[in-house]
Amino acid sequence: MIILELEGVHLGDELRNASIRLTGVKTIIRDGMAIDDMAWECEAGEVLTLKHTQDTFHLIVEWTDFKKHQSQTHSYKIECDSVDVEIH
Repeated sequence: MIILELEGVHLGDELRNASIRLTGVKTIIRDGMAIDDMAWECEAGEVLTLKHTQDTFHLIVEWTDFKKHQSQTHSYKIECDSVDVEIH
């Protein structure tokens, strides 16, 4: 299971928080290559795009390392049994 906690999610004109639970994770693909887990790349990440169906989750994340003044962007596709989104 993967649980993502997102802050400052734009929903219309509002900023909200969201919890996303991916259960029964089968595969995680980052930039076209299979990886073992969804580890944070740097101290801060910003989700640029996010799309999901009942059993797949796609997102593009820009990771920023403020100490090194560097950022990198990765695309993720996660196949799972279910995707549950809760908006706070």
